[in-house]
Amino acid sequence: MRKKLILAAAALALAAALIFIIFNITSPDEFFDVESPLWESGPCAELSVEFGADRSALPPELEAYVPEDGYIIGPVKLSLGEGETAWELLVKAAKYYKIPVDAQGSGASVYVRGINQLYEFSVGEMSGWVYYVNGKSPSVGCGACGLSDGDAVRFVFTDGEGVAE
Repeated sequence: MRKKLILAAAALALAAALIFIIFNITSPDEFFDVESPLWESGPCAELSVEFGADRSALPPELEAYVPEDGYIIGPVKLSLGEGETAWELLVKAAKYYKIPVDAQGSGASVYVRGINQLYEFSVGEMSGWVYYVNGKSPSVGCGACGLSDGDAVRFVFTDGEGVAE
């Protein structure tokens, strides 16, 4: 009986460790503890995270999450690591500014569902997050879109009616 209890405890500990590793569970303090991503020297990119939908369509409970100027982050210049993607730039800035980001998938197939409590379908059935690099919508997801020095990246929450330039 004692041997079964020890084996069960070991299996439970192993399962907990695997869940921790697979889901990369971190506390908010650990997640947001990052060095400044702001540009000092070397390659950089500009990032902005914006509310681009009709503000009158915003539900009252979400108004606190959208600054009056519409910018949740930026525009700000950020240091750019070699091979860094639009997704990685967003995560770096979100961690630094303590802005929650909710995404599904990983790597090249990551899909941004929500930023700063603004989720897809929050202001209509076509609303959600889109991103642009140098004013154009890339043909790949943000996790596969490599950036170059001087690129301008915009993540914009849209109501599906288009994005203001």
